[in-house]
Amino acid sequence: MKKIAPFIALVLLAVACAASARAGGPIVLGAVYPTAGGQGPGGIDEFRGVQLATEYVNARGGVLGRQVQLRLQPADSSDQAARAVNAFKGTDVPLILGSYGSTISEPAAQAAVALGKVFWETGAVGLLDPDVRRSDLVFRFPPSGGSLGTAAVKFSNDLLLPRLRHLPAKTKFGVVYVNDVYGQAVSAGMIDEIKTLHLPLAGTFPYDLQTVKYPDLVRRIKAAGVQELMVVAYMDDGIALRKEMVKQKVPLVASIGTSSSYCMPGFGKALDEAAVGLYASDKPDGDVLNPARLSPDGAAALVWARMTFAERFQEPMTAAALTGFSGTFALLEYVLPNAPSLKPTAISAAARAVNVPLGTLPNGSGLRFALQGNANAGDNVLAASVIWEWVKEYTRAVVWPPSFATSKILPLPIL
Repeated sequence: MKKIAPFIALVLLAVACAASARAGGPIVLGAVYPTAGGQGPGGIDEFRGVQLATEYVNARGGVLGRQVQLRLQPADSSDQAARAVNAFKGTDVPLILGSYGSTISEPAAQAAVALGKVFWETGAVGLLDPDVRRSDLVFRFPPSGGSLGTAAVKFSNDLLLPRLRHLPAKTKFGVVYVNDVYGQAVSAGMIDEIKTLHLPLAGTFPYDLQTVKYPDLVRRIKAAGVQELMVVAYMDDGIALRKEMVKQKVPLVASIGTSSSYCMPGFGKALDEAAVGLYASDKPDGDVLNPARLSPDGAAALVWARMTFAERFQEPMTAAALTGFSGTFALLEYVLPNAPSLKPTAISAAARAVNVPLGTLPNGSGLRFALQGNANAGDNVLAASVIWEWVKEYTRAVVWPPSFATSKILPLPIL
């Protein structure tokens, strides 16, 4: 309840002030995020970031002199996503921001395309339907799930395993993943990279959140002889899986997870010493980035956002909040001002033309979208990602890349 009350207050206040700027009335954008349920905490944080970016830009003159307002339609699960987007049918809203969760993002993007509106994804990393990608109306600011999976394997093979002692001649990899659009996207990147590097793959282990039996799943992983386990899970299942791995004493030399569990503070709190030595491939948090490594505009925005978030919500700026802030900042600073109008097609053209270097945005990203003809059309190919490590109980650090690192890589034994 501590998070919900100030969040509701912010929504009721509205991000933009009521006064219209001299260049015209306010620009109204839609937003679809979870505010309750399992994805509610992350969705709230990401939307807080969206709100703060809008507030920041408005305080500095808005978009070409026009203030920006947000209209939120909550979508707490995949079956609510299309309904939330369709609430903007028949309105002048040209663009909808969303959505934190991959299971929400896919149907939300489909619904936005059906309405002829731009869908601007600030946080989700899961798979998208190819027809949605071909629409030229869907843009994803964060790193894709596939790129996070690829980064996890490359980090392990190139940097982690060479630092570990007493390794077998060829370390056997295994990939365990939740079998939905999020898990499929990240695991595909992992599996493809394992095969590209000709690494031994002991097995892949998809599971259903509703029916999974962790003792059975872990027995299969152990029987396959997995020595390095790549994990794509949400928080609760990621914790349950890790506890069962420790209980059954699976002899792993290393394990790397991804964005929705292994990188989160709650993961370390729930597992204590069982988290130490684990890694995660994800986006950076607001409190780990060095502003000196960013562009002047990106650094100023990050410092303001970090300070404002901490003062307003009494906690450090999370990865979800930072990607919401940075993705919205990118839209309002580099895309909308260059669109000849606020028609969805004009916004789309401006987005496809943008080319902002790495390190320009508050989370260290750049902004350039893959174009039609590429399998990843609409993805931001300059999205920043990092590798986290749990370096001791309750303490995680960014260990890669060097430009973001807050600690060196510590090749610690895991339970």
